[in-house]
Amino acid sequence: MEHAAKLDGRIVESVFLSIHTDVIRIEGVLFTVGVSNKAGVETHSIETAMDMIDYDMLYGGWKDWSVPAVQKRLQEVEKYEILVPDHIPIRMILDPNG
Repeated sequence: MEHAAKLDGRIVESVFLSIHTDVIRIEGVLFTVGVSNKAGVETHSIETAMDMIDYDMLYGGWKDWSVPAVQKRLQEVEKYEILVPDHIPIRMILDPNG
């Protein structure tokens, strides 16, 4: 969506915020393995999601990005979404400068 919005001229510059992992403890938070507004994408509780997440791809260190299977896994985890029902408390937005 960001890429399309840039192409359309709706946004010029993106800002990405680092969010504390405790965000998953907010009541009602859900997880999707795909883009959440795509037809047919299911939402899952955080408890269910824990068994679905490719932790090795997210946190496992060095990967050979030239391997097609690694590329496929990367493309899949890049679509993961955490859906927060209301808002993210300001205390969970991390300072990018440390």
